[in-house]
This record gives sequence, structure tokens and C-alpha cells, in this order.
Amino acid sequence: MVEMGRFPVPSLATRTWVPPSTPAVQEQQPAVDLTPPPAQVQAPVELPPSPVAQPAVVVSRPGQGIGVPILTYHWIRVNPVPNDTLGFHLSVTPDNFAQQMDFLHFAGAHPITLAAAMSALETGKPLPARPVILTFDDGYGDFASRATPVLQRYGFVGTDYVVSGFIGHTAYMNTDQIHQVEAAGMVIGCHTVNHVDLARVAPQVARMQITVSHQQLEQLLGHKVLDFAYPYGGFNYQVEQMVLADGFRDAVTTQGGTWLQLANRGAWPRLHIDGADGLASFAEKALTGTRADVVQELLHGYATRGAPAPQPSPTPTQRVATNGGGNDDRRLA
Repeated sequence: MVEMGRFPVPSLATRTWVPPSTPAVQEQQPAVDLTPPPAQVQAPVELPPSPVAQPAVVVSRPGQGIGVPILTYHWIRVNPVPNDTLGFHLSVTPDNFAQQMDFLHFAGAHPITLAAAMSALETGKPLPARPVILTFDDGYGDFASRATPVLQRYGFVGTDYVVSGFIGHTAYMNTDQIHQVEAAGMVIGCHTVNHVDLARVAPQVARMQITVSHQQLEQLLGHKVLDFAYPYGGFNYQVEQMVLADGFRDAVTTQGGTWLQLANRGAWPRLHIDGADGLASFAEKALTGTRADVVQELLHGYATRGAPAPQPSPTPTQRVATNGGGNDDRRLA
């Protein structure tokens, strides 16, 4: 072990390590291995044209809030178990993900980093038109093999919150893949050691999960890791203060919403992208803040330009009940 800070930091090679007194965490592993050997991806020669650029989002005073949707993905896969309802809702198929990113490009949306959002809040620096933040939870292997090549195609950036204790496990990224996606321009954030609900464990266990995972990822990457996501969205005031005190710049929840402020940087809201989302419901979330009639015009223009046809809207039995903020009421992983 290597001593770093208050806690002994196990080597990432010891991937089955579980800290003392930590409740056992049940890993939800898919029925198939989603981590094929990473392929070198080259951007295509041409991309479809984008609409005329829209005015930038301006923060008139440092510290003022901004409305930026932070989208949450989990798996980019075809759900391998048809009767796994949770797996269905947490899985966006590769085809639908590719269509969603293609639509964002067509609509003139600009994926940005959490760092860019924070800079806008701190300095008043304008953000590009239709900003959106793309986040992926858990560090699944399909982020490297399926999501990153699509993001690279459009010059988009995404942030993946990695569970440090799951690195190299079946269906999760290994260390080589983590380095590769970062080299491709993606951002690695922290998601604890064992994916525990920090609001439901003892404070000393929560602190260890935050600090050790932080140290492990910084040791692996060789630089600061500043973005954090609460597993299951579980947090409270004490947990939030632990995260910020450990040096994280920002943290995201599973609470619905798009309003970001410096005052709530330890609990920024996100919008869940569901397996049941058709292109129209995706567009409503990703373009939150854009007038509804403009969103409809963009969807119509996208459908009539020869793009792949939008997926049909899910049936009422497929659609997840939402809490009004674009996020469902179930506890998401």
C-alpha cells in the first residue's frame, strides 16, 4: 500500500479490495461482457452541417446562476436481459445514442465540461449557444468502446464518473481504457470506491469512500480529479461538505433540474436519459431553455434532411414517471 493523506491507498491492481466496515456492495453486472478491445477511431472526413450559430449564453455577473442541462447516461448498450426493467431504463442503445449525438450536432448544441460551467459562474465568461453537459455514470466499458468514438466524431466531450474499486472488472473500463478515453479528450470524475450510498453509511465510511477513491484516481491519472457524482444520488449536507472539503470542484446528483450556481456546486442537478426516451423527449431534455416551438422546428428539420428516422415514442407502460424536472423518481445507479 501507498500512504496518501489520511487513508492507506490500495494499489488499483488490488481490484477486489473492500475497506474495513464497508457494507458489501452488490455489483449489477450485465449478462454479457461489454468491454471488447478498444479500437482506434478516426473522425470521418465530413460531418453533417449545423444550423446557423445562435447567440452565446451570457452570465452577466460572476456568481449568477446559469441554466445548463447536465445529462446522465449509464450503459450504452442493448439491454441483454429483456425482463430487467431497471437495466432497460439505464440502457441507451448504441443506435439511439448515435442519433442523439447527431441531433445535438444538427441543432447547434455545444457539449461543454463542468469546468467550463464553473468558469462561467466564476468569471462571467460567456458559454457557447445551447450548452449541454454529457455525463456517464459508473465507468462502464461501453463508454470507451461505444460512446467515446461517437463523441469523437463530433468533437464532443463527456465526463465519466468512475468507481475506482470496479476498474478492470467485467463490463467496466480497465486502466488502459481510462487512459485512452482521457487522451481522446474525455474527462474522468469520481464515483466512490465501491458505489455505496453515502447518505446511508457511517460518516467515517463515507469519508473513506470519497477520499480513497479520489486518491486512487489521481494516482492513476497523474493529475487532479475535480468532478464527483453521488452513487444512487445519495447525499446530505454532511456528505456534500465532505466532498467539497476533499478538494472536488463540483458534485452532481440525480435530482432533476438545470439551474447551476456556485452556491449549489456540491449538488448540481441532472436530467436522466432513459432507455424509453425517443428523440423528441431527448431533445426536450438536452435543449432545456430553448423555446418549445424552436425545438419542434429542429426536430422537423432533422427528420426531413434525410437523417435516420426518430425512434417512436415509448408507450405509457414504458415511460418512466418523472418528478416534473425531467428525472424519474426511482433510485438510479
